[in-house]
Amino acid sequence: MTKIDLHPVRNNPDLPDFFKTHLLKRIEEHGGNYGIAWKLITRYREGRYCLARKSGGRLCLFSAKVPGDGPRGRCGWHGGTGRSGPKTAGGKKRIGDAQRLRWARYRQENDINGTDN
Repeated sequence: MTKIDLHPVRNNPDLPDFFKTHLLKRIEEHGGNYGIAWKLITRYREGRYCLARKSGGRLCLFSAKVPGDGPRGRCGWHGGTGRSGPKTAGGKKRIGDAQRLRWARYRQENDINGTDN
């Protein structure tokens, strides 16, 4: 009989390192049960984590409440449940223009050009 390795971290080398350490902590918390880790991997692959960069440099692993335009949404702490802001096309254009103007001033004041050096 062949032995099958069911360890979620070893069997998923494509996962990022921060998420592997997160999985190992969750496995340890659940007494070595791999089931929770497989559920978390499924949630990660479906894009149901916030993954916003927090102040300490780590990524947020809260559930994304509102799906974003891209593959990931955001949690309530990082803008996923905001009800304020412009609703009409004109309001969105006005806010977008103001934001582009702010960034242009910032780049000009700090001598930042749009290319990476």
